[in-house]
Amino acid sequence: MHMTKPQDEIYWKNRSIEDQKRDWNQLGKNWIEDYTLSVDHPHRIEIIKALISVSPFESVLEIGCNAGPNLKKISYTFPQVQITGIDINKEAIQEAQKHLPSAILEVGSAIQDYDFFDKSFGVTICDAVLMYVHRDEVLQVFG
Repeated sequence: MHMTKPQDEIYWKNRSIEDQKRDWNQLGKNWIEDYTLSVDHPHRIEIIKALISVSPFESVLEIGCNAGPNLKKISYTFPQVQITGIDINKEAIQEAQKHLPSAILEVGSAIQDYDFFDKSFGVTICDAVLMYVHRDEVLQVFG
């Protein structure tokens, strides 16, 4: 039974680049570019510190990568690591592909729609996504 909060999943999946709601400092032309430009937000440094503490690793998967600011920061710090990301919003993934050409990026839900479960990742991260997942499904996010 699929229990993800449907209003959240539908909102993020269908959120158009023209959506006027902004999530960051309104530095870009639209909300997706705002995510891209948020690469140096202080909380991303905390993610890098956590990754340094568990390195070395060969690959990283981000569930809910949006336009890829975390993955971009990770690729700068760990250039040898294979970067993989999934996000429910097609336009966000298209933006991420512009900045992360060697990454594997797919459109899909945190709960379903992707086939990474047959692969192994050194590290899996999920930043501000689990709050949109029903508590009974959180373990499914990580396979």
